[in-house]
Amino acid sequence: MIRSFCILIIIVLSCASCHSQKVISGGQTREYKEDYSSLRPKYDVVEEKKTTVTVNTTDVVVPKNDINKFLAEKLDSVYSYNLGITSADGYRILVYVGASSEEARNQRSYAYQVLPLERSYTEWKQPNFKVKVGDFVDKLEAYYAYSRLVQVFPNAIVVPDKVNIVRENK
Repeated sequence: MIRSFCILIIIVLSCASCHSQKVISGGQTREYKEDYSSLRPKYDVVEEKKTTVTVNTTDVVVPKNDINKFLAEKLDSVYSYNLGITSADGYRILVYVGASSEEARNQRSYAYQVLPLERSYTEWKQPNFKVKVGDFVDKLEAYYAYSRLVQVFPNAIVVPDKVNIVRENK
């Protein structure tokens, strides 16, 4: 306790201001100052010449390494490649699995009534028919449609699948 108090006092005293000190001699006080200005190096001041540069604004700068043409060709090739892609990984909602083709058609029509803007697909893998709804690239979109379908189809589930890419004509 005493040790930490002593350390605190030393720190406080060491942070005291270092202004001029007063020396007391024979009852008189006088101020003590140190002047080091005579020991400091002196440098000659050199004035710099100010030069003005005139810029000719009529000159046209022609780029030497222009990549715009090259970049446009690359972008066109990527665009044409992307036009050939017709499917991608995504999600669909499975609303029916069973052996009856009649029931599969009925479930598909019910799904169309609930979500008229979404495409529905009937898939047959022996011996079952599967009815899937939608082409969702994002899982969030699939769950939004699922929340509407689950009211009519309580056993519906969101499944990963290859989905068709629908391109908008601009």
